Amino acid sequence: MEPITLYLIAALLFVLGLAAAGGAIFGRKRGRRIALGISGLLLWSSALAGCNQANTTATATATATATAQPSAISTPSPVVAQTATQPVASPTAPPSPVDTPDQPVDQTSIPQFLGRIVFHSDRDGDLEIYSMNADGSDLQQLTDSPGRDFEPDWSPDGSTIVFSSDRDDPTNAQLYLMDADGSNQRPLMPFTPADYLGARWSPDGEWILFHSNLEVDGVPWFNIYKVRKDGSELTDLTGSVDNSFRPDWSPDGQRIVFTSERDGNREIYVMNADGSNPVR
Repeated sequence: MEPITLYLIAALLFVLGLAAAGGAIFGRKRGRRIALGISGLLLWSSALAGCNQANTTATATATATATAQPSAISTPSPVVAQTATQPVASPTAPPSPVDTPDQPVDQTSIPQFLGRIVFHSDRDGDLEIYSMNADGSDLQQLTDSPGRDFEPDWSPDGSTIVFSSDRDDPTNAQLYLMDADGSNQRPLMPFTPADYLGARWSPDGEWILFHSNLEVDGVPWFNIYKVRKDGSELTDLTGSVDNSFRPDWSPDGQRIVFTSERDGNREIYVMNADGSNPVR
């Protein structure tokens, strides 16, 4: 029950009590007047009290509302709305490297001598041709003739070896060819009473360069020659009466380097592959 209601009930009871007491003391009529006056005073006080309570309640409510209002209208931090249809970007993984498979090796394009060395040695009592791996393993003897076999050189494709041998005449070393395994040994050219030495294959595998003491004007001077791999087109490149020897090709096959005594002592010279323009 509200406090104001209790207050009014108590006031009425008090007034009734006063009316009864006043009637006994002052008489019924006068006591009634006194009771009515006091009742009016109490009612007025109650009214004022109710108004004050209402004002207090209203003020409290207004104050509470006013105090709470800043929280209600405070600006929240902005929130980025996520669109439902907007795709979420996911990190893209870098493409995995794909190993390129090794190309198949064409065994026919790789010479069988790959990684092997060919050389001459007199370990069995006379000069013979041998081959071995670069680390010295797998030693193989390729020639076994009664004469000397020496100064071997591989063809660029590794299929053939050219070398000098005096197996047919101990006073004249001729040029011979054989397969890389030592088989199919045969002379490069018909026999000629001269020495053919220091053979070198051209980079394209078509020519063989060497020096020989074939007679020039009846005098056996050493000169530089070249011949095709089939023994044809024998060509004198120096044609002088001064010794020239130990020729070799430039990597592109366009030039030839050699040693010569044409100036009275041995010097290094270079000339074109056709023998022209010799330069010391």
